[in-house]
Amino acid sequence: MDLKKLVFIDESGAKTNMTRLYGRAKNGARAVDSAPGGHWSTTTMIAAVTLDGYQAPMVINGATNREVFKVYIEKFLLPTLSPGDCVVLDNLSAHKDTTRGQCLWHVKSAQVYLVKHKDGKAYCPVPTDRTYWLIIAHNQQTGEMKYFISNAPVKAKIEILMEIAFSRWHVEKWFERAKQECGFGAFEVRTYTSLIRHWLASRLAMYFLADQTHRLRGKKSADHLGTSGRCGEYTGVEDLAKVSVFMETESVCV
Repeated sequence: MDLKKLVFIDESGAKTNMTRLYGRAKNGARAVDSAPGGHWSTTTMIAAVTLDGYQAPMVINGATNREVFKVYIEKFLLPTLSPGDCVVLDNLSAHKDTTRGQCLWHVKSAQVYLVKHKDGKAYCPVPTDRTYWLIIAHNQQTGEMKYFISNAPVKAKIEILMEIAFSRWHVEKWFERAKQECGFGAFEVRTYTSLIRHWLASRLAMYFLADQTHRLRGKKSADHLGTSGRCGEYTGVEDLAKVSVFMETESVCV
């Protein structure tokens, strides 16, 4: 491989509060130094390094994330690359864009009755005394189908219900990380109040860790909504009540 074709990308950061807290001086003399003024924040520098020197430099206020790195690649790095160049970078999470772009879900919804069994007899189904949301989402690009049942109020907006439904992955990952990092699943309690207290303590610990991770590294938690490929999805909404083929009867019993 031609070494002149190698392009290395890396970041470096500096904080205006990088000031020495201690110093040395002769006995009886003061240790005098200066501290930078400013807004005491982080400045990040991104650049590509080749055998011919550095190229495509970019400086931002704050830390690097996926959005910033994407802009750097598109606006700064790509115009400087030549055919055959080999770009090398580390496995920083900000370098990994796992999003699939916007994904359109065609949604149909209806108010339906669930079925309960009268006196425990399976052959005698009785509709429930209240309606539930039945939501069917179809991904027109992949053909994937998703089905949701919700006890949300009738006046709930379908857009909000779908946003919550597609956020389930983040909730599951949060529970998984809480069990691994904060003992979320390790409890021995006898009352409901004690259980809630344990869960609350675990959640507070998780929030604290997420805040410190963002403050010290400038990274989003793995459970953050913006790190998932689902963040670009949106829905096309259609009310099933208007679809006579689906709603052949006056009420739907599921």
